[in-house]
Amino acid sequence: MVLLRLPKIIKIRKLFKKKLLNCYLVGALVTFSPTVASSSTVSIPASTIKLASEFSSGDVANFTGNGTINVDADKTLDSITTTTSGNGIINFTTANTLTISNGIGSSSNSLSGAAFTADGTLTVGSDLYLSSGITTATTNQGNLTLSGSTSQTISGAIGSSSLSINTLLINQSSGVVFSKAVYANNLSTTSNSGTLFITANDSLYFSNSSFNVGTNISGSSTLNLGAVTLASAKTLTLNLDSTLSSLSSGDSSSTISVASGKTLTINGNITGSGILKGASSGVGNLSFTGTTAQTVSSTYQIGDSSNRLDTIYVSNLSGVTFRNDAYATSLNFNQSSGASSLSIASGKTLDISENISNNSTSATSTITGSGGLSLTGTSAQTVDASLGSGTSDRLGGLTISNTAGVTLNEDAYITTLTTSAATTIAANGVLNASSSAINQNTTISGSGTVNLGAVTLASAKTITLNLDSTFSSLSSGDSSSTISIASGKTLTLTGNITGSGILEGATSGVGNLSFSGTSAQSVSSTYQIGDSSNRLGTIYVSNTSGVTFNNDAYATSLNFNQSSSSSTLTVASGKTLDVSGNISTSSNSATSIITGSGTLSLSGTSAQTVDASLGSGTSNRLGELEINNSSGVTLNNDNYLTTLTLTSGNLTIAGDTTTDVTNAIDLSSKNITFQVGSSSNPFAKIKSAAGITLDSSTAINIDYSTNTAALNYDDSTQYIIAESGSGIAGTISDVTVTDNSYLFNSSLSVSGSNIVTKLVSDTSTFSSANLGSSNYQIVSNALNYAGLSSGLISISNSSQLSNAIQSLKPMNNSAQLTSVISSNSNIIKIVSSHSREDRAKEQKLSSSVWGRVFGSSVNQQERQNTVGYKENSGGIIFGSDHSVSDNSVVGVAAGYNRANISGDTTYQNKIGIDSYQLVLYNSNSAKSNLGFYNDNAANLTLNRYTTNREIQVGTFTSNSNASFNSTSQAIRIGFGYNAKNQYDYFIDPNFGVEYFRIGQNSYQETGAENASLKVKTQGVSGYFSDVGVKVSKKFELDQYFLTPKFSANWRRALKDYSQKSTISFVGGGSAINNDSIATQRNILNLGSAISIDQGGDDSLQLQFDLRLADKLVGNTFWAKYIFLF
Repeated sequence: MVLLRLPKIIKIRKLFKKKLLNCYLVGALVTFSPTVASSSTVSIPASTIKLASEFSSGDVANFTGNGTINVDADKTLDSITTTTSGNGIINFTTANTLTISNGIGSSSNSLSGAAFTADGTLTVGSDLYLSSGITTATTNQGNLTLSGSTSQTISGAIGSSSLSINTLLINQSSGVVFSKAVYANNLSTTSNSGTLFITANDSLYFSNSSFNVGTNISGSSTLNLGAVTLASAKTLTLNLDSTLSSLSSGDSSSTISVASGKTLTINGNITGSGILKGASSGVGNLSFTGTTAQTVSSTYQIGDSSNRLDTIYVSNLSGVTFRNDAYATSLNFNQSSGASSLSIASGKTLDISENISNNSTSATSTITGSGGLSLTGTSAQTVDASLGSGTSDRLGGLTISNTAGVTLNEDAYITTLTTSAATTIAANGVLNASSSAINQNTTISGSGTVNLGAVTLASAKTITLNLDSTFSSLSSGDSSSTISIASGKTLTLTGNITGSGILEGATSGVGNLSFSGTSAQSVSSTYQIGDSSNRLGTIYVSNTSGVTFNNDAYATSLNFNQSSSSSTLTVASGKTLDVSGNISTSSNSATSIITGSGTLSLSGTSAQTVDASLGSGTSNRLGELEINNSSGVTLNNDNYLTTLTLTSGNLTIAGDTTTDVTNAIDLSSKNITFQVGSSSNPFAKIKSAAGITLDSSTAINIDYSTNTAALNYDDSTQYIIAESGSGIAGTISDVTVTDNSYLFNSSLSVSGSNIVTKLVSDTSTFSSANLGSSNYQIVSNALNYAGLSSGLISISNSSQLSNAIQSLKPMNNSAQLTSVISSNSNIIKIVSSHSREDRAKEQKLSSSVWGRVFGSSVNQQERQNTVGYKENSGGIIFGSDHSVSDNSVVGVAAGYNRANISGDTTYQNKIGIDSYQLVLYNSNSAKSNLGFYNDNAANLTLNRYTTNREIQVGTFTSNSNASFNSTSQAIRIGFGYNAKNQYDYFIDPNFGVEYFRIGQNSYQETGAENASLKVKTQGVSGYFSDVGVKVSKKFELDQYFLTPKFSANWRRALKDYSQKSTISFVGGGSAINNDSIATQRNILNLGSAISIDQGGDDSLQLQFDLRLADKLVGNTFWAKYIFLF
C-alpha cells in the first residue's frame, strides 16, 4: 500500500501487471486497496464502502480501520473480522439481507456494531461479537437470523428498551448464548428436532415469541417473551424468571416447564392446548398479573397430579378463570391491596396441597365458579381466601382429602362439600354448603358459623361437631354412623333424619339438637338420638309444624323454644323419649304438646318440671308418662294420658290444672302434691276413668305457696283434688296429709268418687296470743280482702308473716318525725350562731348577705324492735342580717331541705320530705365580741311528704302511695360566754333550750286497692336542751386569715316524744294503733370547721359534723359564704 499526501481527492485507474488498481485520495491520505477475487479477504480501512460494489459472495471482510460497510444489496460473506477490537460497523442502508456464513468478530476482537437504518436482515451462521451491539434507527426495524450449526454466542446488545429490532429468528437447534440484553419485537424459532438451548446472561425482551422447536432458556437475568406461541408437541423450558403477555399453545403435548424457584408471570390469556408444570413436582411458580380479566383455556392444564406447580400467584384485580384442571402446592393472592378472584369452570378442579394465602390487608380474595377446589395436602392446610361470595354465588365444590386438617379463615359458600379422608375442618368464618358428602371421619371446629346443608354420612363414619352447626337434612349410612356434638354446641336441623345411626353428645349430657324446620320433621325409626349411657344435653323444638320421633331419644332437657305459637312433639308407639331434666317452653301465648302413642320417661336425679302439655285432649292422649325421679316431678299444665306410671319420687301437679288418665292410678306408697293456683277451681286435680288406689303409705300434700285465689276457710267449703270413675280404693283416714300454710290447716275426705280437702285456721299460730293484739287485728282485717287473704294463706312460716305485717303498715313515724325535728334544729343552729361567729371582725352597723349549702346522711339501725332506716338529705339556706347597735344583730333567713328515707326491709318503703323554712333570728353580745352573749331564733316550716310502700304478703304484691303535709315550728333561746386566753384561743361554753311543735294532716293511700291504708296522725310538741363548748383560733397566712374551729354538743329531749297514729284499710275494718317509737333522747354532736377570710372582707366557712345516738350514726357537711356590705 502506498500513501500519497495530495490536496484533493483524485481517482486514478490504470492497468498494472494485469491487476486493476483502485486508488483513493482522501484529503491528504491516499489508500490503495486491491479488490480481491472470489473467496478473498477484503480489507476495510477507516472508510465507508458499499456491499454491492465491493464484495463478492464468500468474501471475508476484515476491518483494518474503523470503517463502515453499507449493506445495499443481498450478499453472502464468509465472515467479518477486525484487526483491532472495536473497529468496524455494519450499516443496513436498504432492506437487504447480509448473510454471514460463519461469525462476525471474535471473542478477542469484536466489531464495533451493526446498525439498521433500513429494515434489513443480518443472518449469522456462527458467533456474533459486536462491542456496541446491534442498533436500529427506528423501532421494530431490522432483523437478525441465527442459523449456526453449532452453538452461537451473541456478545453485544441487540436493540434497546426504546428502539427494538423487528425480528430475532433462531434458525437452528444447537444453542445460543446472549451476553447482553436483547430487545426485539418478534422472537421466532424454526421447526427443528432436538432442543434449542438459549442462555440469557442479560435481559431478553420480545413483544411476540414463536417457539417451533423444543427450547430451553436459562441464564441469570430477566426474560420477557411477550405473546408466546408454542408449536404442537414442543416443550419450552424456563430456567429463569419469565414474563408472558399471553400464551397460545399447540396441542395437548405442548409443554411449558418452569424450573425450581423460578416464576412464569403472565398478564394475558392462555389459549390452545397443552400443559404448564414444574421441572419436577412441586417446583416452579405461575403468576397472573393482568389488569383485565385473564382466562386459561379449557384444553390447557396447569400441572397434573404427578407434577404440580409450586405456587400459583394471582394479583389480577379483574379476576382469573381456570377452564381446565390446575395442580399446585400453594395458591397466593399476592396483591397488596384490593381483592382478586379466581374462578374454576364447571367440571374442573383446582388441586392445592398446601396453603391458600392472601396478602391484601384491605380486602379478601375469592375462589369461585362452578368447579371444585380440592385440598390434598399431607400437612395442615390454611385457606385465607373466601370460597364463593354468598348463597347466590357458591363455589361448586370443596373436596378435602387431607388427614392433617384444613383451616378456613374466611367465609366459604359451597355447593358440595366432600371429605374423602379422615380430617378436621376448622371454620373461622361462614362455612355454608348446599350439600355435604361425609365419606370419612370428619371433625368440624373453629369459631365460625357452619351450615352443611343436606348431609350424607357414610356407613361406620363419624361427624364430630365442635361448634354450632346446621343441617338441612341428614341421611345416615348404618347403625354405627355417628354424629357427636361437643359440650355447649348445638346442631340445628331444618329437615328430616333418614337412614340408620346415632346422634349423641361428646360425653353424656352435653351437646344440643334443635329442630327448627318450617314443615313437619321426622326422625327415622332406625335412627336414635342419644342413649341411656350417653344422652344429649338439650333437645330444642321450634318447629310449629311438629316433630316426630320414630325411635328412642335420650336428653337431659327438652325446650320448646319458639317465641310464639305452639309446637308438637310426637313419640311413636313403642318408643321412649327419656328426659332427665326440665321440659320448658318459651312461648307466652301458647302451650306446646308432647303426644303420640309412645312413652315420656322422666328419669332425673334432681327435681324436674314439665311446662308442656302431655297430650292435648281425650282424643289425643300421650301413651304413657313414667315418673322415675326420687327428687320429684312437677306438671305445670293440663295433661291427657293413657297411662300414668309412678315408679319413684313425688308427683306435683300445678294449681288450676288437671292430669286426666284413662287407666287406673295407683298412689299406694306414693307422694303427691296438689298446688293451689288462681282460678275459681284453683286446686290441682288428678282424674282417672278407671279408679284411684290409696294406702297407709300414701302421702298427700297441699301446696299453698302459689295460691292467689280467694279461698274459703269456714270449715264448710270442700275443694276436689281427685276424681275417679270407679271410686276410691283404700281408706282416706290412713293417708298422711300435710300443707305449707303457716296460718291454716288442710283436711282430706272422700265425697262420692272424689277426694276433697277443706281449709281451716290453725289456732296455734293464728291467734292474738301468738301474733300480738295489734298484728292479729291487722291480719284479721286483711283476710277480709281477696288479694291479701290469698297472700296470707300462702305464707309458710313466721318470718314471712312478720315481713308481711311490716309491709301492711307504713314506715314507723319515728323516722319522719326525727327527720323533721333534725331539719328544724339544724337551721336554727345555723342562723343562731351566724352573727356572733362570723362578725367578730366586722365594723358595727354593717350588713351581710350569706348563704350555706349542706348535705347529710343518717343510718339508724333497728331500735326498740322497730326496723331501722337510712336517710340522705341536702339543702340550701340564704340569710341577711343587720347590726342594729354595737351589741345587737337581727336577721332573716329562708331555706329548703330535701330528705329521702328508706326502710331497712326486704321490701321497698320510702318517704320523701320537702321542707320549706323561714327563720327570724337575733344575736346580742358585748361590743368587743367577748363575754356573755345571747342567741335567739324562731322557725316556721312547711313539710310536704310523699310515700311509697311496697306490700308483700305471701303471693300478693302491690304498691301504695300517698302525699300529705305537715307544719312545724321551733323556738330556741341560747346563752354562752366567749373568752380568749393568753394563747389567743377563743373558748365558748354555751347552752340553750328549744321548743318544737309538729302538726300533721291525716291522709289516705292509693294504688293498692283494699291493701291501701287510711292514716290518722296526732300532732306532737316538746322541749330539748343542749350544752356544749366551742374552741377556735385565728392564724394569718399571707393575706388570708384561717380560723379552725372545734365543737362538742350534747342535746337531750326533756322526755320521750312519740307520735300517735291509727291505721285502717281503705276498704273498711277497725282502726289499729300504729304509734311511733320514741325519738332519740340523747344525741352527741361533734364538729370541726375552718373559716377563710381576708380580714373584714367576704369569708368562706367549711364544716363537718358527726352525730351519734342510740344505734344511730349521722354526718353533715356544710359550706357557708358571707358577703359584707
